[in-house]
Amino acid sequence: MALVKVEWENVMKKLKNLRIMYKIFLGVLAICVCFFTVIMIGSARSKARLRDEVTKNIDSRSLFWCSELNRQIDMICMEQSNLLGDSALQEINVLWQKMGRYEQISKMRNLSERLIQIKLIHDIVSDVTVYFFNQSISASTNRQWERSEDISGWPECVERIQIEEDAILLTGWFPFRLRQEDVRSGYCIQARLERQELENYLDAFLQGEEGMLLLLDPWGGVLAEAGVGSPEEREIRERMLARVREIMSEGGGEQIHLSGDHLATCIYNQSTGCRLLYIYPHLMVEQPLRFLLVFNLVVVALTLLFFFLFMLYAYRVFVEPVDKILNAMGNHARHFYIEEEKKDEFHYIYDQYNEMVSRINHLTREKLDAEYRIRLAQLRQLQYQIQPHFLYNSIFAISRMATLDENEEIAEFTKNLGQYYQYITKLNSDRVQVGDEIGYLKNYLYIQETRFGDRIRVEMDEAPGQVLSLPIMPLILQPLVENAWEHGVKEVLSDGLIRIGVSYEAEIFTFCVEDNGKGITDEEILRIWEDFERQEENVDTIHGLSNVYGRIRRAYGEEGTLRVERREEGGTRTVLQIRIGGEDVQSADY
Repeated sequence: MALVKVEWENVMKKLKNLRIMYKIFLGVLAICVCFFTVIMIGSARSKARLRDEVTKNIDSRSLFWCSELNRQIDMICMEQSNLLGDSALQEINVLWQKMGRYEQISKMRNLSERLIQIKLIHDIVSDVTVYFFNQSISASTNRQWERSEDISGWPECVERIQIEEDAILLTGWFPFRLRQEDVRSGYCIQARLERQELENYLDAFLQGEEGMLLLLDPWGGVLAEAGVGSPEEREIRERMLARVREIMSEGGGEQIHLSGDHLATCIYNQSTGCRLLYIYPHLMVEQPLRFLLVFNLVVVALTLLFFFLFMLYAYRVFVEPVDKILNAMGNHARHFYIEEEKKDEFHYIYDQYNEMVSRINHLTREKLDAEYRIRLAQLRQLQYQIQPHFLYNSIFAISRMATLDENEEIAEFTKNLGQYYQYITKLNSDRVQVGDEIGYLKNYLYIQETRFGDRIRVEMDEAPGQVLSLPIMPLILQPLVENAWEHGVKEVLSDGLIRIGVSYEAEIFTFCVEDNGKGITDEEILRIWEDFERQEENVDTIHGLSNVYGRIRRAYGEEGTLRVERREEGGTRTVLQIRIGGEDVQSADY
């Protein structure tokens, strides 16, 4: 045992030391062997499973066809029973001698038409005949009626269903006879199912299906058959019939299964005592599996041949270029580059490898440049923070100088302008109070009213007291008013009006801006909504409506909305609604 273990370890060491090409060879060879084994096992299992499935399919078909035959016979018997109790037949049986010639012909013609209807409804029926024993007359589908002097050949057997050499007889009596010695009935109806109609019926069952279908009498004789044509098929039929008769002689059960070159199922029909034999070619099962096996063997052989040829070719085409790449990666003195003049498939890999090395060097240089630009941006940020403070400090200085000179208008203007810029530069939070935003908005309105004078008038509601201390995103109210000023009433020469409404109800803060300017078209509203859906921000339009919409959607989600609409009396209306004051208010960068 120890010796075997040592030998196994030696074999594994040798395998580990093999070159990669030999490892691939052994691996693929093992895969091919396993693949072939799986094919053989799968083929055997598939054959057995397919045989079982075909047998089940044959059984289900045979049972279905047998039940259909029973159904047809039952329907014919039901038609006979309905006709037996018909008053017209009873009148013929009792009053025939008292009828006139015309009435007799009329009655028999009507009876023949009814018999013809039964034959037309049931394709399996060859002929239907009514025998009136008391009157010695009969009527059938082939003739209206005839009188017989000798009725000894008329039906005598009381069996409901009789099997003859080449036909099945279905007979109904009135009155009904239980025994042969009972008093003769007044009349009977007999339906005849002959060989030709039975074979047509069996052909309809097959409908192009493979195999043969035979209807056997209780003694194993053939009443009808379908699908039997060639001499070879007749030989198979005789062999199967011989095996079925042998089993029947031994007391075979209701179902008989046969296998061999062909599969067959024989079903016993209780209503007629006949058997339905369905023969299915076994080659229809074997041929697909045989082709599959041969195909798989050919594939395995071709795979092995291709693999050996590939190993010979890949040694020069694959192994040597891979070694060249490995040597280049370890050659630091030449900067990792591969120099190759040969133009083959690996030339593209060499180019991509050299490009990758160049890209790494380029990214390294870019990293150094990015670090330098970050340092430079930090310095400029300090400069930008200093410049606004210098601006509004200068504005406040001008305001104090105007106050000393008692120029109240300039002093007030510069005061509002300084507060306007001071509010912007001192923002350091993502939330401010509504009162601060409204104060910032009033600074802006004072500046604009000073610029435009009496041309544009502004009306603004007083904000409810409870809303002034609520938190809100900064810089979202003033852009709505600025939009009305710039795009609504800026070009108005006189009587321009901007109406600002502020309300707070059920935790919903509503800010509405209306103007009586030139208004807005449907196309412009559609374009604005498209900008809203894209939610694109542009630093050049940081105070635009799309920017405000994007910020409130990120900060408030579905609880923040902004809509733009056309006023019926002219102009534009912009409405901002935000749920604030609740515990679910979100926080986001603006």
